[in-house]
Amino acid sequence: MFLENVEEFCDWGPIDEHGQPIKAERGRTFKSFIAALSTGLPADHPDMPEILQSIGEFVPVESLVRGLGYNVEWRERIAANAGAPTIRKHLYLVARSDGCRLFGLSRCATRSRQRSSSLGAPQRSASTGAIWARRSSGTSQWH
Repeated sequence: MFLENVEEFCDWGPIDEHGQPIKAERGRTFKSFIAALSTGLPADHPDMPEILQSIGEFVPVESLVRGLGYNVEWRERIAANAGAPTIRKHLYLVARSDGCRLFGLSRCATRSRQRSSSLGAPQRSASTGAIWARRSSGTSQWH
């Protein structure tokens, strides 16, 4: 299983009656989600209803309590390091149940990355791809 999201996904947790995150509970639901995917989560855990809602009706509660048996790892990476025109961090989560390595580069991928980084090409920001035009009023407009 592969999941890509913004880094704040790791902060997934309960919210208060005003819809604001409860700072003391920051990351609780994310950690519970990881437990359900891997080693299991108690049926009476306060995050179980939200996890069930997110996963859908395809996974029975008993399976989440037992744990789905995945090895789960996640990393935050700067998207520009993969060639995207942004410096924003992204979360990459990999879950496997076949015993293979989760993160790690093959020798081919490492050689490819070394070749591209040895070219010394500067990283571009998203704004370099934007076309800016001056309006007659003197204000800028993005196209």
